[in-house]
This record gives sequence, C-alpha cells and structure tokens, in this order.
Amino acid sequence: MNRLVELGTTKLFLTITIILLSATPIFSYIFWILDGCDPIFPYISDLDLQPNAGLIFTMGYSICGVLLAINGFQISAIRGLWMERNNLENKWVIINRFSMFPAILSGICLSWIAFTPWDEDLRLHLIQANLIFTGSIAWAIISVIITFKISQENVEFSKLIKKRVSFTTISILGLLGMIERVYKYLQISPDYLDIDSRSGFISGSCVALDEILLTQSAIFEWIYVIGTILLISTFFGEIKLLSPSENIE
Repeated sequence: MNRLVELGTTKLFLTITIILLSATPIFSYIFWILDGCDPIFPYISDLDLQPNAGLIFTMGYSICGVLLAINGFQISAIRGLWMERNNLENKWVIINRFSMFPAILSGICLSWIAFTPWDEDLRLHLIQANLIFTGSIAWAIISVIITFKISQENVEFSKLIKKRVSFTTISILGLLGMIERVYKYLQISPDYLDIDSRSGFISGSCVALDEILLTQSAIFEWIYVIGTILLISTFFGEIKLLSPSENIE
C-alpha cells in the first residue's frame, strides 16, 4: 500500500489516466466517423453504440474508472501525509479524507457505465452519468478549497490556484451548458428521456443529433470532459510540491 502513494507511482498512474481519458473519446470518435456516422460531435456515450467505437469506449473507460478511483486515494493520501507533517487542523485532515470519495464514486461509475449502453438500460445509464458528473465536480471544488488552504502554508502552492479554478470553471460551465440545452429541448419534446423516444435517433449503429439544442448539449459535454482532464493534470504539480524529497515510506 505504501508503494501505491509513492511519488513515482502516483505520477505514473496520473499519466496513464490522462492519456486514456484523452485517447478514449478521440479514438472512439475517429472510428465513429470512419464507420460512416455523421462527423458532428455526438454525446460521448453515443459512441458506445457503434461496434468499433464502442469497443474502444468500453475498454478505455473501464480502465479509466479504476485508475480515477486510485488517483483519488493516492492524492488524498499524499495530502494527508503532508498535513500531518505540517500539523494542519484536524478539520482539514477530515475534509481531505472526504475528498477521495467523490473521485472514487466517479471512477466506479465510469467503469460501470462503460458496460451500460444507454440503448440497453437508459435509466441506469443516466444514474451512472449523473453520479460521474456530480462526483467529478465535487472532487474539483473540494480540491480548489484545499488548494487555497495549503497555499497559506506553502506559497509555491498558490501558483496552482489560478489553473485549478480556471479548469474547474470550464468543467462546471460545460456541465451546466449541457444540462440547460437538454432542459430546453425537453420543453419541446418531454418524452426525450424515454428509451423509445431516444431510440428514434438511432440509425443503424449511428446516433443522429439533428436537433440543434442536442448538438449544442453534446458539445458542452465535450467541454466538460476537457475541463476535467485539464484539472486532473494539475495534480502533477500538487504531488510534486507535497511529497518529501525521498519516496514516501
């Protein structure tokens, strides 16, 4: 367990997580286009319905989810050790320990949703997606709060604040934009979240988003994903600053 929270191990896991989180939707989308689907950006989960793109989607996100859960534990553990060495108040230790759970929840649901195409179980798929969104945003916000606190003890840490706030804002705006566009569409077509209604958008193994509001919503989802990946990349700087010069034992 100690090796899991060493600086080198944590950096390796973060690197793989970011690579897979970036590569999975990109390569799934490439195969989506190569197989003749419309080049317009679909919802990311729509890629799972196309056989070749779906295989990449399932393999990539199932691994990503496990790694994301591990990342949440690793970062919380490294922060906790730093807090103990610097005698931070117990409430911050508790907040830090709690911060791993939204990440773990998002990771579990990300792996789970990789095996739950929405055309097979729409209700479960939507629950999983909402837990991923909620967990990742909660993790981001708590990380920002902890960043401000640690920056009071370590001035170098203040350099991370601007990036972390910016990337968290991108994620939140992307998520809110996606939700707002869907909500507006539901006023036109209230049965859209019904499996039969949504299946009407499927043509072969492709999903057509002919409605402009849904297209915009899907684009906002991609923005949310980009913001989340950028946020996770900020943890490289954090663990480097918080880890002692030697490996954590």
